[in-house]
Amino acid sequence: MFESFGKWLYDWQTLVTGVLGFSAGIGTVWWTLTSEARNAKRSRDEEINSLRHALGAEIRQIGYRALQAHKECEALAARGEFTIQQIENTVRFPDPIIYPAIAGRLGLLGDAAYQVVYFFSCIAMANQGVARMRRTSENKFFPQNAVDVAGALLVAASAAVPVLPLLRVGVADEKADAGFIKDLEVAKGVWEQKVSN
Repeated sequence: MFESFGKWLYDWQTLVTGVLGFSAGIGTVWWTLTSEARNAKRSRDEEINSLRHALGAEIRQIGYRALQAHKECEALAARGEFTIQQIENTVRFPDPIIYPAIAGRLGLLGDAAYQVVYFFSCIAMANQGVARMRRTSENKFFPQNAVDVAGALLVAASAAVPVLPLLRVGVADEKADAGFIKDLEVAKGVWEQKVSN
């Protein structure tokens, strides 16, 4: 039996070698393709986490600034008359850098993309409202003007809340978000009391 197998192998060694070589080639190609797919997925996941982290930091910074500006506008309203320069200084935000830079890749964030766009739209509307006030005023403003701006800023700060959990990357983000949400809830309570009176 062994002799017949040995003779068969001797007679067909080229075919056997070819089949083994072909199988090894197929295995190598399969291994390479799956390894590349894993590397591409890992790279994409790292990019998405980087986008989430950077964009989350920017939204947190601008969201906190909107909340602070809301409180400052409330103080202007309580004071009475004020100038356009005072309200412009109050509603001054840092220019977003991450958001415009990644606008073409927002789709990678999935459902968070809509919330991100909504947040930055609310900030833009608050800024545009102040710009319109400058064009249509005689440089004197009254409490209702500050109340209107404060309301728009509170809406903008509130727009950050649904997007922040979608952009969390670590424990530090959770702690920052919890502090921001707590401050926002306090400001909303104070605002509701003032508006209802």
